[in-house]
Amino acid sequence: MANTEVDTTIQGIAGLHSVSSGVVDVSAQDVVRTLARLKATSGYRFSLLSDIIAINCGTNNAKFEINYLITSIENKRRLIVRTFIAANEQLNSVTKVYESAYWHECELYEKFGILFKDNGFIYKIYLTDHDT
Repeated sequence: MANTEVDTTIQGIAGLHSVSSGVVDVSAQDVVRTLARLKATSGYRFSLLSDIIAINCGTNNAKFEINYLITSIENKRRLIVRTFIAANEQLNSVTKVYESAYWHECELYEKFGILFKDNGFIYKIYLTDHDT
């Protein structure tokens, strides 16, 4: 499938705002559902979560841009699922979709103070209480 065909088809998977150049914009409430569908839908199979990246935007409307980097090994395709959150807004954990998200969510909690609902294993990785 060509990239434009994939982008057009992906738009129908969930309530996506837009798809362009391998980046899918979703609302914060739709992140888990979108990732689950992209992982399970035949023809996509984005089975690998490589990273979760937070960017401090520092704007009034969105404090953080959150990027989920996923890969379909089967289809040799990469995709970024992107959302924006305000300061002190919690995100739903994606650990039920990708177990590797535990580590990434801990990093974002420690570095940016971003909290994840339903992640029962949030802890400090780098700056433990022993370092203070």
